[in-house]
Amino acid sequence: MCIKKRFISLLLTVVLLITYITSTMVVSANPVSIDEHAYSVVQGYLGCFDDGLGATKISQRYIVENSYIERYLYVISNNSNKCIALLHITITDGKYGSTLEVGEDTNITAALQNNTPVSFGIVDTALVMYTSFETYHVYSDEVLLAVSDVSKAVIQLRPIPSTLTTCYVTEEYTTCGNLPLINNDYNDSMSAGICWAACLASMFNFRIATQLTAKDVYNYLKTYYPSTEPQSGQLSYSRFFARYGIPCNFFSSPLGYETVKSCLNGDKPVICQIYNVYNGSVAHAVLLQAARRSNSIPSGFNTSSSYIYYYTVMDPGVEPPATSAHYAVMIVDPADEMIISYTSDAFTFTRWQVSTY
Repeated sequence: MCIKKRFISLLLTVVLLITYITSTMVVSANPVSIDEHAYSVVQGYLGCFDDGLGATKISQRYIVENSYIERYLYVISNNSNKCIALLHITITDGKYGSTLEVGEDTNITAALQNNTPVSFGIVDTALVMYTSFETYHVYSDEVLLAVSDVSKAVIQLRPIPSTLTTCYVTEEYTTCGNLPLINNDYNDSMSAGICWAACLASMFNFRIATQLTAKDVYNYLKTYYPSTEPQSGQLSYSRFFARYGIPCNFFSSPLGYETVKSCLNGDKPVICQIYNVYNGSVAHAVLLQAARRSNSIPSGFNTSSSYIYYYTVMDPGVEPPATSAHYAVMIVDPADEMIISYTSDAFTFTRWQVSTY
């Protein structure tokens, strides 16, 4: 009986020891806080621009209310206290994801300069900023009829160390140049956006100096191929490329970094079809214009690789007409280039599955 008790006691001790070791490993595997990750990753993003966008400050962390995944937002400003970019941080399956969305938001700037308390959230498919009086669609002048009971806070800024943002610029970088910003639009039935057509318009405006809009691309395909509703995919892409006698390269997969570099060096931006698996498999298209390979891994970024890729894109916006076209940067993990985390408006996209150039 005594031997049995000692055995049980020893077994419990071993179980507790294993539990302690396991829990210690879990904690130490991701010791970086959300803020530490954000302050680290923003430096890498800003290094994708020659002047770091002139960014000098980053705000405190805001929770994005009503998001279907865990999501946070940071305001990036310059010395004039203008909002010039937004840093989106997401957490899915215990891993950090992030996107830098570039462009001045006048409503956030006004709140920043007037010390107006604000909060951020999702209304339908829109990312919005709440004040005590109005609800503004971010990167749009649209005012929405929505209210929030979440406590609001004045935007507070802290410096971004300039030595850390400029050191990234010297790393390997390839670009075809800034692409024309083309806004998304709707198809004739108003049932879906045509972001893919906006990407085609921007691509051809850049490559052969056309003056196309998204609806121009859609209407051409609708007029000359009336039996088929124009939509994202190899058929629409190849038909529109054929209009100008240009070969269409279509792949049902992401492109490798060296292929991306080759395309950009040949002044061929790449359409990336991306998907959201967390909210009804929503699809979106962006146009890749720059690629950077970095050996500086942001704190808390989970990868088995010794480097990462930063891809700068022209984003036509997810929800027309409220969301305007803008530039943005996402990180791609060389260990699995299909898996991404790219946030635009209310959505975070997690798969890069189709490429066209």
